Amino acid sequence: MRKLFDRILIVAGVGFGLLILITILFRVFGWVGFYEIPTSSMTPFLNPGDNIVVEAFSSHSKTIQRGDVRSFSTEGIKGIYTEKPQMYIHRVIGLPGDELVVRDKRLWVNGKPQIEVFGTPVVEYINPGFTGIYALTEPYKVPNDHYFVVGDNTSNSSDSRVWGPVPKENFRHLHWMHYRRVQSSSSKP
Repeated sequence: MRKLFDRILIVAGVGFGLLILITILFRVFGWVGFYEIPTSSMTPFLNPGDNIVVEAFSSHSKTIQRGDVRSFSTEGIKGIYTEKPQMYIHRVIGLPGDELVVRDKRLWVNGKPQIEVFGTPVVEYINPGFTGIYALTEPYKVPNDHYFVVGDNTSNSSDSRVWGPVPKENFRHLHWMHYRRVQSSSSKP
């Protein structure tokens, strides 16, 4: 019985070691990312303090789709001024060639209200006072090789409505899962 127990421990130890090695390799090669959400721009889907895993190894992660929650680098985005590039995470609402406009607090994509195009937790698109070419108060066509991203918390999100579309090459990962979820202040008793 003791030998069986020893073998189980060895197999479990080797399995755990392999799991750690695979995780490290995925992280080193950029196939997986682990992030803590710093702001409320993606509330209610992602809350400040949530810890998430994003991935870039599945076939789904290679094709950017409307409704995806994706991480991307701010490098080279004209309207984002930071000392060094940062990683942001937002929802993709516009693909290359899409025409976007917000009417009566609803996003319209190619002439259809967003609820018919993709499901999101966003109920209303509220402009927090942004003006300009990207504010979606007038129809906007997303340029080739670019994507329009918005935070789910549309009244409190700096996103493509402020700094414009994100180049395709800036996208890194697709949201995969939460590994620690913080209860939002609006859902606390």
